[in-house]
Amino acid sequence: MLDAAIESYAKYGEQGLTTKNLAEAAGCSEALIYRHFKSKDDLLRACYLRLHKKLNDKFGGIKFPDNLSFKDAMMKGMDLWMEIFKFYVDAGYESLFCFWFRMSDSFQKFLDDSTDELRAAYESSFINVFEDLRVKYNFDISADHFRTYVVFATGTFVSQVVTGKLPKTEESFEFIRNLLFGGLVSTAPGFSWDKVL
Repeated sequence: MLDAAIESYAKYGEQGLTTKNLAEAAGCSEALIYRHFKSKDDLLRACYLRLHKKLNDKFGGIKFPDNLSFKDAMMKGMDLWMEIFKFYVDAGYESLFCFWFRMSDSFQKFLDDSTDELRAAYESSFINVFEDLRVKYNFDISADHFRTYVVFATGTFVSQVVTGKLPKTEESFEFIRNLLFGGLVSTAPGFSWDKVL
């Protein structure tokens, strides 16, 4: 049922995700959907949580050692970002659903009204790894702008690969890594390419 919801969301968008469309995609009755989920909001939360649980099981709690040089920290950060990026690419449309949902107008409301479980899935997501770097190295960017960059940049490039606009090749991943890296380090204090090249 969650897979059908993700497929329907991808096809129709949030407004077009109706129990009728979902029942058709899942091959079940609308009544069965309501036996499992009280509302469409509950269903969307469950879809979001499923991928973030997998993500947090794999990457949650990662911290960088305090004694790393700026250059080493950036290299480790980019290696990790690319591992996470490939995780999202491999998850396909489930990832696209999570990024679309996170950027939707209703996501903040869902966060505000949500259970501790949903808030934890959001707050302990991979963004916190990069927040740790932002704080340790005094990046010249606010936490909100930093989170927005990480989420938008990751979601945009994952979408390009999952939808076939960019090929799923090492060459594409290297190209994306370079673009992400340039955006990340250019906000560091006293930024100079000499520090990272």
